[in-house]
Amino acid sequence: MDAPAGLNNPFIAALIATLSHDETFTLMVMDVIGCFAFDTVRLRVFNGPTIYVPTAFTPNTDGLNDIFRPITIGISGLKYFCGFSRYGELMYETHEFKKGWDGS
Repeated sequence: MDAPAGLNNPFIAALIATLSHDETFTLMVMDVIGCFAFDTVRLRVFNGPTIYVPTAFTPNTDGLNDIFRPITIGISGLKYFCGFSRYGELMYETHEFKKGWDGS
């Protein structure tokens, strides 16, 4: 069986994915007695170095988009980050890298 495009070897635990666009893979794992399970994983490709900043977030504790923070690609530090309301009011600020706002 050939490896899916972008994967070096789909039969090892520490495979390498080299992708030029977002891709969804279906995974199958099997134990020594033949029991198996399937799951799907979506890999997103970001071009860097750059900073992606969300335009909205939903701090409702559902585990999706709960924290407002920049996504830094190829950047090892950030000196300052702040968020403003649609009316220009400062809602959040930090000097801590990778720290975000939970809406409180």
